Amino acid sequence: VPLVLYGEKVLAKIKSNKSTYSEATLVKVLEPSLERVNPQCKYFSVCGGCQYQHMSLLAQRHWKQQQVITSLNRIGGLKDVVVNPVVGTDESYGYRAKLTPHFDAFLGNKLPNIGFFHRQSKSTIVDIDECVIATANINQKYKEMKRDFIETAKKSEKSKQKGATFLFREVDDGVVVTDPNVVACQTV
Repeated sequence: VPLVLYGEKVLAKIKSNKSTYSEATLVKVLEPSLERVNPQCKYFSVCGGCQYQHMSLLAQRHWKQQQVITSLNRIGGLKDVVVNPVVGTDESYGYRAKLTPHFDAFLGNKLPNIGFFHRQSKSTIVDIDECVIATANINQKYKEMKRDFIETAKKSEKSKQKGATFLFREVDDGVVVTDPNVVACQTV
């Protein structure tokens, strides 16, 4: 059940039954995990850009490590593989130096949504104003590009039949690169 942490007691609604498992959606958390936190993003419940904001950093890292172990076992057939602990920033927000939001096709007078795919749909884009896990410089550039893109879309006489993806990568000195063809260097 998406958005449920190990050990939680929840009320879930079954969406479908498969031969070896069922798929469900979370209705209500009855007994939360000690690792559950309140996501700071106003889009978290619908945006598919982040999956772990409801977990403490420690829980996120453990979950990611377990995903690697499970994938190596399930896909690769590798058993008893040692996977090192996940290393990451101590920040929960304002740290991500790369963002790849998408935009819809725009048809006629309908302006495109710009953001990330809906949590439950790979064809619907959730229109967002900013991403709380992105750096301040990326959010500033995102707002500028979104404004300019919308203005261009309003003036365009042709409809765009396809959407696409933007790239925002913050490199050294706070510069945000948006051209995917530019070689960008960043000190780690």
